[in-house]
Amino acid sequence: AIVSAGSKEGYSDLPVVFLNKNETTITATGLSQLKSVAQKLARHPELNINLYGFASYDENNCTQLSQQRSDAALRYLISNGVAVERIKISFFGNTILRNGCTSPNCFKFLPEDNRAVVYQLEMQW
Repeated sequence: AIVSAGSKEGYSDLPVVFLNKNETTITATGLSQLKSVAQKLARHPELNINLYGFASYDENNCTQLSQQRSDAALRYLISNGVAVERIKISFFGNTILRNGCTSPNCFKFLPEDNRAVVYQLEMQW
């Protein structure tokens, strides 16, 4: 897997797997989503996947947490037959957010929206 901590924008429109606050365990719903992605990748060998890990401002060790979240999705995809060479992970902690929520003054759902791994399928690199 290729790992980076880049700075891209536009993550709010990508498919998302949500996680609970300060957790790296992917929920049953998230695992179901990733299983569907793994099946799609099996049917389309010309596709690769980018995984982007995020954390919200109110979580602990945000950079490490976002990396562990991307790693959890990576491990799941590999365990479901996706070659590691087809997966690129990036993680942003709370330095890049899926929305503009950076303080407790946000609506309750906004921090939750940043507790996530988002993914993007693309043609081979």
